[in-house]
Amino acid sequence: MAGAIHCLNCSHAIPRDYWNEREETTCRGCGERVRARVFPAFDRVRPENAAAARIQAEGDSSCFYHPTNQAAIACDDCGRFLCTLCDLDVDGRHLCPACLERGVFVEKTASLEDRRTLYDSIALHLVTWPLITFWFPIFTAPTAIFLVFRHWNTPMSILPRTRARLWIALLLGLLEVGGILAMIFLLVWYIPRTAPK
Repeated sequence: MAGAIHCLNCSHAIPRDYWNEREETTCRGCGERVRARVFPAFDRVRPENAAAARIQAEGDSSCFYHPTNQAAIACDDCGRFLCTLCDLDVDGRHLCPACLERGVFVEKTASLEDRRTLYDSIALHLVTWPLITFWFPIFTAPTAIFLVFRHWNTPMSILPRTRARLWIALLLGLLEVGGILAMIFLLVWYIPRTAPK
Protein backbone atom coordinates (compact mmCIF):
# COMPACT_ATOMS: atom_id res chain seq x y z
CA MET A 1 0.00 0.00 0.00
CA ALA A 2 1.43 3.38 -0.99
CA GLY A 3 0.03 5.15 2.05
CA ALA A 4 -2.60 5.13 4.76
CA ILE A 5 -5.59 7.33 5.50
CA HIS A 6 -6.15 8.28 9.13
CA CYS A 7 -9.11 9.64 11.06
CA LEU A 8 -8.70 13.38 11.61
CA ASN A 9 -10.04 13.05 15.15
CA CYS A 10 -7.93 10.20 16.61
CA SER A 11 -5.41 9.32 13.83
CA HIS A 12 -6.64 5.71 13.72
CA ALA A 13 -6.10 4.10 10.29
CA ILE A 14 -9.18 3.84 8.06
CA PRO A 15 -9.17 0.44 6.25
CA ARG A 16 -9.01 0.62 2.47
CA ASP A 17 -12.39 -1.20 2.27
CA TYR A 18 -13.99 2.06 3.42
CA TRP A 19 -12.19 4.34 0.97
CA ASN A 20 -14.42 6.10 -1.61
CA GLU A 21 -17.65 4.62 -0.25
CA ARG A 22 -20.84 6.60 -0.75
CA GLU A 23 -21.87 6.25 2.88
CA GLU A 24 -19.95 7.31 5.97
CA THR A 25 -18.41 4.69 8.24
CA THR A 26 -17.60 4.66 11.93
CA CYS A 27 -13.98 5.13 12.97
CA ARG A 28 -12.81 2.09 14.93
CA GLY A 29 -10.65 4.32 17.15
CA CYS A 30 -12.99 7.08 18.35
CA GLY A 31 -16.44 6.16 17.00
CA GLU A 32 -16.80 9.35 14.93
CA ARG A 33 -18.49 9.20 11.52
CA VAL A 34 -15.86 9.47 8.77
CA ARG A 35 -15.73 9.35 4.98
CA ALA A 36 -12.44 8.91 3.10
CA ARG A 37 -12.19 10.23 -0.45
CA VAL A 38 -8.95 9.00 -2.02
CA PHE A 39 -7.60 9.90 -5.45
CA PRO A 40 -6.41 6.87 -7.47
CA ALA A 41 -2.87 8.30 -7.67
CA PHE A 42 -2.55 8.05 -3.88
CA ASP A 43 -2.45 4.26 -4.05
CA ARG A 44 -0.13 4.11 -7.05
CA VAL A 45 3.17 2.46 -6.24
CA ARG A 46 6.08 4.55 -7.50
CA PRO A 47 9.48 3.02 -8.21
CA GLU A 48 12.28 3.88 -5.84
CA ASN A 49 14.05 5.91 -8.54
CA ALA A 50 11.01 8.09 -9.32
CA ALA A 51 13.23 11.07 -10.14
CA ALA A 52 13.75 11.76 -13.83
CA ALA A 53 16.92 10.33 -15.34
CA ARG A 54 19.53 12.75 -16.66
CA ILE A 55 20.71 12.48 -20.26
CA GLN A 56 23.61 10.02 -20.32
CA ALA A 57 24.73 9.97 -23.95
CA GLU A 58 24.68 12.47 -26.76
CA GLY A 59 22.07 10.55 -28.78
CA ASP A 60 19.48 10.38 -25.97
CA SER A 61 16.23 12.24 -26.47
CA SER A 62 15.45 14.98 -24.01
CA CYS A 63 12.19 16.00 -22.38
CA PHE A 64 10.40 18.87 -24.13
CA TYR A 65 9.94 20.69 -20.82
CA HIS A 66 13.21 19.69 -19.12
CA PRO A 67 16.07 19.64 -21.68
CA THR A 68 18.51 18.04 -19.22
CA ASN A 69 16.18 15.09 -18.43
CA GLN A 70 16.06 11.95 -20.53
CA ALA A 71 12.78 11.35 -22.37
CA ALA A 72 10.86 8.33 -21.09
CA ILE A 73 7.72 8.43 -23.22
CA ALA A 74 5.93 10.50 -25.86
CA CYS A 75 2.68 12.38 -25.29
CA ASP A 76 -0.21 10.46 -26.85
CA ASP A 77 -1.81 13.68 -28.12
CA CYS A 78 0.96 15.94 -29.42
CA GLY A 79 3.94 13.56 -29.57
CA ARG A 80 6.27 15.64 -27.41
CA PHE A 81 8.93 13.64 -25.56
CA LEU A 82 8.38 13.64 -21.80
CA CYS A 83 10.50 12.74 -18.81
CA THR A 84 9.00 10.84 -15.87
CA LEU A 85 8.21 14.13 -14.12
CA CYS A 86 6.10 15.46 -17.01
CA ASP A 87 4.34 12.22 -17.94
CA LEU A 88 0.72 12.49 -16.76
CA ASP A 89 -1.14 9.17 -16.86
CA VAL A 90 -4.83 9.89 -17.50
CA ASP A 91 -7.01 6.80 -17.99
CA GLY A 92 -4.12 4.88 -19.52
CA ARG A 93 -3.11 7.71 -21.86
CA HIS A 94 0.17 9.57 -21.43
CA LEU A 95 -0.31 13.34 -21.70
CA CYS A 96 1.98 16.32 -21.36
CA PRO A 97 0.92 19.25 -19.15
CA ALA A 98 -0.18 21.34 -22.16
CA CYS A 99 -2.41 18.60 -23.56
CA LEU A 100 -3.88 17.95 -20.13
CA GLU A 101 -4.70 21.65 -19.77
CA ARG A 102 -6.21 21.74 -23.26
CA GLY A 103 -8.28 18.66 -22.40
CA VAL A 104 -9.65 20.32 -19.28
CA PHE A 105 -10.36 23.82 -20.57
CA VAL A 106 -10.82 23.53 -24.33
CA GLU A 107 -11.71 20.08 -25.59
CA LYS A 108 -13.58 18.92 -22.48
CA THR A 109 -12.06 15.46 -22.28
CA ALA A 110 -14.67 13.26 -20.59
CA SER A 111 -12.33 11.89 -17.95
CA LEU A 112 -11.17 15.43 -17.10
CA GLU A 113 -14.63 16.91 -16.78
CA ASP A 114 -14.76 19.56 -14.07
CA ARG A 115 -18.35 20.77 -14.37
CA ARG A 116 -21.73 19.69 -15.73
CA THR A 117 -25.03 21.38 -16.48
CA LEU A 118 -27.42 20.63 -13.63
CA TYR A 119 -30.60 19.98 -15.58
CA ASP A 120 -32.40 18.87 -12.44
CA SER A 121 -31.83 22.30 -10.86
CA ILE A 122 -32.93 24.08 -14.05
CA ALA A 123 -36.13 22.03 -14.20
CA LEU A 124 -36.84 22.69 -10.53
CA HIS A 125 -36.31 26.43 -10.96
CA LEU A 126 -38.59 26.45 -14.00
CA VAL A 127 -41.51 25.17 -11.91
CA THR A 128 -40.90 27.09 -8.68
CA TRP A 129 -39.86 30.63 -9.63
CA PRO A 130 -42.80 31.39 -11.97
CA LEU A 131 -45.37 30.58 -9.27
CA ILE A 132 -45.43 34.28 -8.33
CA THR A 133 -47.31 35.05 -11.55
CA PHE A 134 -50.14 33.32 -13.34
CA TRP A 135 -48.92 33.31 -16.93
CA PHE A 136 -45.33 32.14 -16.63
CA PRO A 137 -46.16 28.52 -15.64
CA ILE A 138 -47.99 28.15 -18.96
CA PHE A 139 -44.56 28.21 -20.62
CA THR A 140 -42.19 27.04 -17.92
CA ALA A 141 -44.05 23.98 -16.59
CA PRO A 142 -44.07 22.16 -19.97
CA THR A 143 -40.42 23.18 -20.47
CA ALA A 144 -39.52 21.71 -17.06
CA ILE A 145 -41.35 18.46 -17.86
CA PHE A 146 -39.51 18.29 -21.19
CA LEU A 147 -36.14 18.82 -19.44
CA VAL A 148 -36.94 16.07 -16.92
CA PHE A 149 -37.69 13.50 -19.61
CA ARG A 150 -34.96 14.70 -22.00
CA HIS A 151 -32.16 14.65 -19.39
CA TRP A 152 -33.32 11.84 -17.08
CA ASN A 153 -30.33 9.65 -18.04
CA THR A 154 -27.86 12.51 -18.52
CA PRO A 155 -25.02 12.27 -15.97
CA MET A 156 -25.89 14.38 -12.97
CA SER A 157 -23.41 16.45 -10.99
CA ILE A 158 -19.79 15.38 -10.74
CA LEU A 159 -20.47 14.92 -7.03
CA PRO A 160 -22.90 12.18 -5.96
CA ARG A 161 -26.47 13.39 -6.43
CA THR A 162 -29.89 11.73 -6.49
CA ARG A 163 -32.71 12.30 -8.94
CA ALA A 164 -34.93 13.81 -6.22
CA ARG A 165 -34.89 17.24 -7.89
CA LEU A 166 -36.04 15.70 -11.16
CA TRP A 167 -38.90 13.92 -9.37
CA ILE A 168 -39.93 17.13 -7.58
CA ALA A 169 -39.73 19.16 -10.80
CA LEU A 170 -41.79 16.54 -12.63
CA LEU A 171 -44.44 16.44 -9.89
CA LEU A 172 -44.72 20.23 -9.64
CA GLY A 173 -44.70 20.59 -13.43
CA LEU A 174 -47.54 18.08 -13.80
CA LEU A 175 -49.49 19.80 -11.01
CA GLU A 176 -49.03 23.18 -12.68
CA VAL A 177 -50.06 21.85 -16.10
CA GLY A 178 -53.06 20.15 -14.47
CA GLY A 179 -53.99 23.40 -12.73
CA ILE A 180 -53.68 25.36 -15.97
CA LEU A 181 -55.84 22.82 -17.82
CA ALA A 182 -58.43 22.94 -15.01
CA MET A 183 -58.58 26.75 -15.22
CA ILE A 184 -58.94 26.62 -19.00
CA PHE A 185 -61.72 24.06 -18.58
CA LEU A 186 -63.48 26.34 -16.08
CA LEU A 187 -63.12 29.41 -18.29
CA VAL A 188 -64.09 27.79 -21.57
CA TRP A 189 -66.62 25.13 -20.77
CA TYR A 190 -67.96 25.16 -17.21
CA ILE A 191 -68.53 28.87 -16.42
CA PRO A 192 -70.46 29.70 -19.64
CA ARG A 193 -72.82 26.76 -19.01
CA THR A 194 -73.55 27.72 -15.41
CA ALA A 195 -73.96 31.44 -16.04
CA PRO A 196 -77.60 32.63 -15.69
CA LYS A 197 -79.36 33.32 -18.97
